[in-house]
Amino acid sequence: MARRVGLEPTTHWLTANCSTTELPPIKNCFNNILTNSSQIKFLNLNMLYLASESKRRKDILKLLKIPFKSLQHNCDENKIAVNLTKPSSLVQKIAYHKAKSLLASVQSGYILSADTIGYKDGNIIMKPSNRLSAEGMLRSLRNSDHYVYTGVCILEVNKYCVKKKFIDYDKTKVTFRNFTDKELSNYLDENNFLHKAAGYGIQDSGAIFIKSITGCFYNVMGLPIDVLMNGLKVIDFNPRKLYS
Repeated sequence: MARRVGLEPTTHWLTANCSTTELPPIKNCFNNILTNSSQIKFLNLNMLYLASESKRRKDILKLLKIPFKSLQHNCDENKIAVNLTKPSSLVQKIAYHKAKSLLASVQSGYILSADTIGYKDGNIIMKPSNRLSAEGMLRSLRNSDHYVYTGVCILEVNKYCVKKKFIDYDKTKVTFRNFTDKELSNYLDENNFLHKAAGYGIQDSGAIFIKSITGCFYNVMGLPIDVLMNGLKVIDFNPRKLYS
């Protein structure tokens, strides 16, 4: 039976660059991303609402030039996670409830949500609650493999009711190098472990721990592009032609 670690939890198309056995370059990865969401000129189509304040997920949507508005969900992830031990089921259920929690606020449009966890040796690894928790998580992942799961949910809403629903997930294998205690201590000093599944971000200084990945890089960031684009197609969300 799987055991949850941490107090706060959080079909495959497109982008061949997502599947790799080596970590792609991330220096200045998002330095040239368009503008923030408040500056985007929205088209006269139903809006996409991101049920998250995650900077990482916002960055990915901006990278894809998908207009959106960000809203904070009011889902209690800890309550949903009780008695769920299968990682794929857990992330999909939490993602669905995050999206569903915005139904009272969205009269019509599309709601996008996601949830990410780590998984190793039957243990579900969520977000660390403090530095000590993060240190324990990262030490347990040192010089070994683990998996990152992200569930994605997209709801088409009309008059506060769900018209269409898409739910799926992605899984990425991550191999950590045998990093030193000094490297770990330096990382923890930066407080970058906060609000991140398994206590690290692949897109920032947490990259120092990673030897290689197999699967989607953006899945580890928190929003797998292949699943996202497939879901938008299934739901028929097409605010503009993204690619010529």
